Amino acid sequence: MLSSWDAWAVTILIVVVFPLYGWILYSRVTAFPQPPPVASKLAVYAAVAIPEWLLVALMARVASAHGIRPGMIGEGMLAPGRAMITIASLSTVLAILTIANLRQIVRADRDELNAAVSRSRKFLPIEGGSLTGFAVFAVTSGVYRGWLVSFLAVALGNVWIAVFLGAFVFGAAHLYQGPRAYLGACILGLIFGAIFVGTQSLIPGQVLHMGIALVNGIAGGMIVARLYERRGRAA
Repeated sequence: MLSSWDAWAVTILIVVVFPLYGWILYSRVTAFPQPPPVASKLAVYAAVAIPEWLLVALMARVASAHGIRPGMIGEGMLAPGRAMITIASLSTVLAILTIANLRQIVRADRDELNAAVSRSRKFLPIEGGSLTGFAVFAVTSGVYRGWLVSFLAVALGNVWIAVFLGAFVFGAAHLYQGPRAYLGACILGLIFGAIFVGTQSLIPGQVLHMGIALVNGIAGGMIVARLYERRGRAA
């Protein structure tokens, strides 16, 4: 597969095109009025989710053309017991962190709330329609991650180097959110990669990624809603 142009094309899309696409979308979001219309946010969510699913379809087509089954790039459970235990453990940790995060939101002052959503407040959901749209976006994000780690592992002959490089690419997809978000995404990428190697499945990491995206989006939306509420009272 390393000598196939179509496999390299998919890899370039993941490594180069999609991070640049994220920057372009973010520049559109920053131009929105404050607060942004629900229709504008829904259009952005769709502009992220639809290309990702098209990329997944392309990836599946290329993999099938080279005789690669979904389980060979992590879309399966070769060790289902280990994978399910990992999913349950990570879900418990995520629930605990979510409760702690919500308590912090309730106690936070205006400056702390502003700092928490300084780069993403126009993107976050605060109304019923945008909450639904964001939920759909969250559960579709990151489906194609397994391709890159598997491709790099074959190309470099070392799965841990592939995990390390894949984490930086995962971080690059979040670079538009700022340096702290980039570093956090790189660390998460390493965690996802370690889960992949340990469970021989991408599914636990994908479930965790979807959960984090959904929880952070809703929590961030709560912060923005509180800021608007306080601004309305001050007016």
